[in-house]
Amino acid sequence: FLDAEPGEEAVRRQLALAERIAAETGYVIAIAHPRAETLAVVGPWLTSAPARGFQLETITALRGARSGAYAENAAGARLR
Repeated sequence: FLDAEPGEEAVRRQLALAERIAAETGYVIAIAHPRAETLAVVGPWLTSAPARGFQLETITALRGARSGAYAENAAGARLR
């Protein structure tokens, strides 16, 4: 969980860790609760992530991409 430890700074640290893991492994799965302090940090992060080279996907799409098979994301786009 990005927000297992309460507070905006803790969420920022977890997002930074998630970015490092994704850069090293090619992917990371991050989950969080819909808490005000979490959303205050994750919302802006989501809009800036693509500019830093991060592509956000559903777990279903990630599973398909990791297995080399095609998968459809929620919008119906095919991924490989």
